[in-house]
Amino acid sequence: CALGTWQMQRLHWKRDLLAAIDLAYDSAPQALSATGIERAAEKKILFLRGTVRGHFITEKSKHLVPRVFENRQGYHLVTPLAMDGGGTILVNRGWMPLETRADPDASGDIAVTGLLRKPDRANAFTPKNASSGNTVYSLALQGFLPYVLYPENRDEGQLPIPVGAKP
Repeated sequence: CALGTWQMQRLHWKRDLLAAIDLAYDSAPQALSATGIERAAEKKILFLRGTVRGHFITEKSKHLVPRVFENRQGYHLVTPLAMDGGGTILVNRGWMPLETRADPDASGDIAVTGLLRKPDRANAFTPKNASSGNTVYSLALQGFLPYVLYPENRDEGQLPIPVGAKP
């Protein structure tokens, strides 16, 4: 009987989670500032659709591994974005094949629209990140805003392949 109760609680939790994701995707993107993002975190908003403006700090990009896309090994390219008006947010620019080690150029001012959400938490089975290098197993948010932005734009045939577009 306890297992059935747990399963029903999990079902309701999952339905509520999917409804929150759908609600965020169906809303118009908001122009976001660092203050607005911090306010959303204080309100414990799980998902927020918005647009941030600034420039990528490409020399601080990280390769979040291991990640699989269409049965191919790869990594998520995560790059800090210095926002106009202050604040820095991590942007998961998308999936890259493992054999591709040259990150695509992302210089100049940019506007990125997508879904903001908390990063996945490391668990007991997640290896520790090395203190040097750009390969990581989990994202550390120290020094960044408390969400990761997942862009929704997808240019067919272009890398990286965004992982935040609504299915």
